[in-house]
Amino acid sequence: MKSIHYIIYMAFAALSFTACQEEELFADYGEGTGTLTLSGIEVVSEVGDIQTRASMSDADIPSADEFTIELVNAETEETKTLELNASYQLEAGSYIVRASYGKEGVMSYTPYFMDEEEIVISNGDTKTIRLKPSLQNAIIHPKMTETLISQYKNYKLSVAKDDGEGIELENDKDFYVPVEEGTYTLTLAGTNVLDESVSYDWEYQGSQFVAQTRYIVNCNPDLPSFTLPTQAETNAWSEFVYITPMTAENISYKPDGLTDEEILANVKYEVSTDEQSWTQAVEENGKWVVKGLLPGTSYKLRANFFEVYSNIAEVTTENGAGVPNGDFEELTETINISGMNQGGGWNASTGGDIHQNTCSFIIQEPDQWASVNSKTCDDNASNKNSWFIIPSTYNTSLKWQGTVPNYHYWGSDWGGGGTETPAIYQNLSAQNGTNAMIIRNVAWDVNGSSPSDDKRSGFNAYGRDDYYNHNIPNIANRSAGKLFLGSYTYSNGTETYDEGIEFASRPISLKGYYKYVQDGNDTNEMGTVTVSLLNGETVIGSGNTALGVASDYTEFDIPIHYTDESQKATELRIMITSSNHASYNQEEETASIKTTNYNGRYESASRGAMLTVDNLTFSYAYPSNNE
Repeated sequence: MKSIHYIIYMAFAALSFTACQEEELFADYGEGTGTLTLSGIEVVSEVGDIQTRASMSDADIPSADEFTIELVNAETEETKTLELNASYQLEAGSYIVRASYGKEGVMSYTPYFMDEEEIVISNGDTKTIRLKPSLQNAIIHPKMTETLISQYKNYKLSVAKDDGEGIELENDKDFYVPVEEGTYTLTLAGTNVLDESVSYDWEYQGSQFVAQTRYIVNCNPDLPSFTLPTQAETNAWSEFVYITPMTAENISYKPDGLTDEEILANVKYEVSTDEQSWTQAVEENGKWVVKGLLPGTSYKLRANFFEVYSNIAEVTTENGAGVPNGDFEELTETINISGMNQGGGWNASTGGDIHQNTCSFIIQEPDQWASVNSKTCDDNASNKNSWFIIPSTYNTSLKWQGTVPNYHYWGSDWGGGGTETPAIYQNLSAQNGTNAMIIRNVAWDVNGSSPSDDKRSGFNAYGRDDYYNHNIPNIANRSAGKLFLGSYTYSNGTETYDEGIEFASRPISLKGYYKYVQDGNDTNEMGTVTVSLLNGETVIGSGNTALGVASDYTEFDIPIHYTDESQKATELRIMITSSNHASYNQEEETASIKTTNYNGRYESASRGAMLTVDNLTFSYAYPSNNE
């Protein structure tokens, strides 16, 4: 909790200076003069509490008029006292303006606040400053339970530094100490109900104190005192939190007869959102973990030894971000080809005209994802023909039409033409929503030569079902289809992959649905999915799977194994390919990827294995088999 008390005095505007007395300080005027005005004091009372979240008591926070304001000549060290309701004419030079309350370097129930600012005054300057004094002490807060107090006829709490005289303390009240070298000893001494004189000490090193921090001393000599270690930020995942457990070094006091081992063996770790209802951690695979938490939520964390509690730490679970556009519903048109030659020219009999089948298609690709379509389906290819220009990735909601012209013979129209969507692009469906993505192996060639015209002899040598060119050209390249987060460019034979997008969560597994159809030329081929989480250039977690033949949508689940749990994620990569032979080297792909030639009235292309994927999601739940 932060408590900031603002005490603001209205700044003096330049036109109002004539209404105020302007006092001269350090008058010499050898290099001219300037004017200084203190516009106000803002008292900062924030306490970075390590055990409770309470800020300072209002009674301990000074008001602005309780501060001493001093101006120190940096050269002569001469000091003057300033008032809040005046402006001052100063000789040009360097000064320190300081606001302080309390005494520096002493232990007291009065806190020490201070702030100072160095200023340089030049001739004709008007300087207006605002000081923000903050607490310079650490806070010792002794705490005795009512049960313990009832065991004493009389007692006294005191604190001493090194060999100095002890100062008496009040139970459950802040006491302010300097942050400096030395040993602070807190003593509980008195007479118990059995008339026995008892005394207990707790020691703290001043060099380990931090200003503006409260240290609660649980003064219970009959029970152990311990501190929960600092919890690494990376301990907090989205739906679970690892706990850094205590060691013997974290036990500040143990009663006679109780060993470190016995305390540590009986400590339980707990988390809560409201400090009312607590959930216990469990120990699995050598780690303490609390499961079933909510993403993006702040939790309190403590250690518990038979209802004796440690300080309370605070952790916030990571957000559980989904797979970016993992349902592939957000699409952008990337390919729009109209009237492209489909195969070569043909005629059906002697004397017939040469005809050319064509195809038109529109492809949309998911936002934030990329494919290698700009390589396999390059509209800038020298020969625009369906044998050489083919999408390796497309959406199930695509539009595709093949067109066959009517056959003309000796000026007569024999018909036989038509427009149709090829069977491969019909009846496509998504597992979820309206769209899924298909990634496939294809043959392509930006410099391919069209097959020669298919000229037939005789009258009606081929029937209407054969109104297409039967010749198959040579196709130079074969590639696997790829769909991945990031971007891709292909220019003049050079590929550039820019994989990955910004991502700040650490999922435990990637799930999705797929179908896979092999090419008959390679019955060992499978699709692949690889997921990686990175911190900068370092891979901190990854997982992959091979996807075999599946005629209907089948679920897959890829565990993500983290090799470095000490780092947060900054980047996510997902790569989906239609072949386990996929490569970034075109020569290797061409040698290993297999395709089959499909040639008919409404399709002339060489294609292979097809992977359909949809509905990618992340799981953030703690894995039962986590190692």
